[in-house]
Amino acid sequence: MEGHVRLPIRWRALWKLIGLLTCSACCRLGESTSSAEHGLQTCIAALHANMTLFRQLSGVMSEDLNWDILQRHGAPAVCLGEGHRHFFVLFHWKTWKAASGTTDFSSCVPSECTEQMVQDEVLPRIYHNFFRAHQESLPDGSHDFERSVQFSVTIKEYKPGVQMSTRNELRDSVLFGLAMCLIPAFIVSVVEILLYTFSWMTKATSSESKCPLLMEAFSLRSGWRELTAPGKGECADLCRLRVALVAALLTLHITQGSKWRYVEDLEKSLNVFAAIRPLALVNDAFILLSAYLCAWSSAKAEVNRGPEGSGSSLPPLASGLIRSVRKYLRQLPVCLLWAWVYLIVLPLTPYNPYNHTFPWFGIRWYTNTGRCMQKMWRYSLLLGDVGALFFQDGDDNWLAGNGNPCANLWNFQLEIQVFFLGSCLLALPRPLGNSVLVAIVAFGFSRVNDRRDPWWVHHSRGVAVLLLFLRALGLPHVRSPPGSWRKVRWLGTAWVLVAAGVHGVSRGDWLEESWPEVSNIVQRHRGLATAVWQVALAGGLALICEGCRSVARHDNGSDSKDSERPNNAQQPGQLLAVANRLAFGINVAHPFVQFYVEAHSSLNDRVYSVFSGLSQLFMISLLSAVGSFIGFLLVQRPWALIFSTSLDYVLGLVLALVPGTKPRPEPT
Repeated sequence: MEGHVRLPIRWRALWKLIGLLTCSACCRLGESTSSAEHGLQTCIAALHANMTLFRQLSGVMSEDLNWDILQRHGAPAVCLGEGHRHFFVLFHWKTWKAASGTTDFSSCVPSECTEQMVQDEVLPRIYHNFFRAHQESLPDGSHDFERSVQFSVTIKEYKPGVQMSTRNELRDSVLFGLAMCLIPAFIVSVVEILLYTFSWMTKATSSESKCPLLMEAFSLRSGWRELTAPGKGECADLCRLRVALVAALLTLHITQGSKWRYVEDLEKSLNVFAAIRPLALVNDAFILLSAYLCAWSSAKAEVNRGPEGSGSSLPPLASGLIRSVRKYLRQLPVCLLWAWVYLIVLPLTPYNPYNHTFPWFGIRWYTNTGRCMQKMWRYSLLLGDVGALFFQDGDDNWLAGNGNPCANLWNFQLEIQVFFLGSCLLALPRPLGNSVLVAIVAFGFSRVNDRRDPWWVHHSRGVAVLLLFLRALGLPHVRSPPGSWRKVRWLGTAWVLVAAGVHGVSRGDWLEESWPEVSNIVQRHRGLATAVWQVALAGGLALICEGCRSVARHDNGSDSKDSERPNNAQQPGQLLAVANRLAFGINVAHPFVQFYVEAHSSLNDRVYSVFSGLSQLFMISLLSAVGSFIGFLLVQRPWALIFSTSLDYVLGLVLALVPGTKPRPEPT
């Protein structure tokens, strides 16, 4: 036939195959569309068959009470017992009559409905009275989209128990994290058992040769020995100070962050809620303690440096930078561990993330998680401020989260930054360093009256005050201070109490009812009050740390005969040494543990009492200590040792090429 091109047999077969596949895909698309429509019809039919029951088991929008939510938590146990599904709902709405608002409630829906059906079809039908009351019409009777309610719904399903996500990426992330934590320690433990069994069977004597790095790092036996053995240079009183700061932070967060019923009334009626408000100073105290330790390590490095010293011959600035890197590598593993728990594990747990009644537990935590996930690696690596400075992309999340919206990781990020800043300032020549410190203090106090006092100005001001105070008094002592300095602890404690009192009046509403005249004066001079308590806290903490490091005097009034030796203060007991080593891990872990406990203890609020408050404090502290103990053995110590050793090898290679320098910098 003219004009007809006959394809070869292989091309005709391929063309038929393509046609068959296209027809099959079209048929499947039609079947899926038909199946989706059938599923929606089944869902709506199940909803209308038990509409009264679903409304009874869900939160209620009361028109008589200006659309307030009644029975906000619903009845999840009954709903699940009846074979239905229970969802936490975050409802965002806006109308032309009122500004936008959000509310949260729970809703029981049929099991036949998917999450998309619940968002698009089920919830508007259950709460049709709200939408009908906020629906506007045009003069011709058509729907007025501009003036009617505009809304969005975000939901999370409640399931009893931890549910592994069906999404492979989340499941794989959880399994990978568990494998990274457990498998190395398990392999090393098996090898140690086999070696011990072999040596016992052959009656061989134990060798004193050094174990390989990986064996030493992931050995649970070595980790336990390091955890319980008294550390070189550890001071008992300084350990008690660190443990006391952690206890104060736990008390603050557990009292004010738990789901107590009528928490606003409790804060006004119970003195315990008002009394703990100055414990917010503990965040400043942790950062100031890091600055003091930085000054102490810099003083030791300065003494050890030189021809007669045993330390590194590196320049002061390079030595300070290396100490900062070491501190960062020691703290990074445990921060990564709990950032992984925060961002990967906790989203899989059954909790209400939209709770407005308890914002610290609910909506604030949930929104901070989302903000942290936007730059997950940057914030988890404690590089929020560095990334914002380098990429110039500091957004509202960065500003509102003190440079790091990941729960309380901002505190540890600031500690690293303070240690780095202090090391650089103390490495400068003394006249130049003092001038820079004075300039920082002057600039900081010029902003003290600004109610939007940025966190970096606030903490830089406090650190500069502490370093200037130490330099003015010729502190810190490189070696243990003499016994007479132990009395200085009480003076420092008095200064800290003054700081707590001024902070309580200026920011904790102290004396607002009992002595309103004083309260009004302090409120009018809030900037001056901030300067007073910040200076008192910095100076008091510096005196307490010096007094804690001093040598105890004997009964005859003389100092210890070893008072001229460094680090000879009283050694802490075994229990205190363990608590001190776990303090950092507990500080990182307890917000996540508290959130997990709050999510599982009850969906509803509970009545506060002395017993319930103390039991909550004990339970969360105990679980935080257990989590910190496991994290220390499996993550914190092993990876910190690997990172530090790797840094030593790298520095050894670099410094070996530089004449006149020692290949190993001094440890801290």
